[in-house]
Amino acid sequence: MSAKTLRARTGMILGGLALLGASALLADTPGGMTLPNPVIVTLLRFGNGGTIESVAKKNEGDLPVYAVKLNNNGTKMDIQTTLEGDLCSTEEAVGTDEMPPFVARAARKAFPKGVTAAARTITVMYKVTGLDAGGHVREAWIALPGTALVEAPGASGEQGSDAKKGKS
Repeated sequence: MSAKTLRARTGMILGGLALLGASALLADTPGGMTLPNPVIVTLLRFGNGGTIESVAKKNEGDLPVYAVKLNNNGTKMDIQTTLEGDLCSTEEAVGTDEMPPFVARAARKAFPKGVTAAARTITVMYKVTGLDAGGHVREAWIALPGTALVEAPGASGEQGSDAKKGKS
């Protein structure tokens, strides 16, 4: 069997497994809500095989999103996606003993009387550099669903001055 044939067959098998997983995911959706295919793909990719407990369609600012609660053998996870399936964020409860050492040290410093809960989160952000209305270089961290944290001119050091000159 050639490598090309093997890759094609592997792709078909993986595609079939994804469809089976998507069918199971749809069948387990409480309330019978039908999710768009891109959202299902995102849930399969980031949901770690969890079962859907609830789905809510809501607005974050002007952006409609799906907020999905999953349960994976007792581990709870929240995933938020756009209607197009773009990942906004994930949040998964973790034990304080599961935190990386640098996080545990910072948590003990921030909460000297004890940490009561912890979660591992992923928030998708985009770093965008551009010129504001006054021609100053600004950097913005934009997170879905469209909130931005903007830095002052020159806050990024030399990168900001190079960006203003059109260099990367």
